[in-house]
Amino acid sequence: MCVFFDMRVPKQCREDDAEEVTEKARLNFCEWFKPSELAFDDKSKAEEDQAISALEALFDD
Repeated sequence: MCVFFDMRVPKQCREDDAEEVTEKARLNFCEWFKPSELAFDDKSKAEEDQAISALEALFDD
């Protein structure tokens, strides 16, 4: 959800001075965090929901 987040770079952050977050599932703090306007996409969420529904229907007993 941060503008600096990038899976393709080391530490998954484009900000060189940011500390590496090793335990991403735990609460952490980054002084460089800036919310991204692209963090939530309605279209992607709808596609994800549709895919999940299709999988549930496929594997539902």
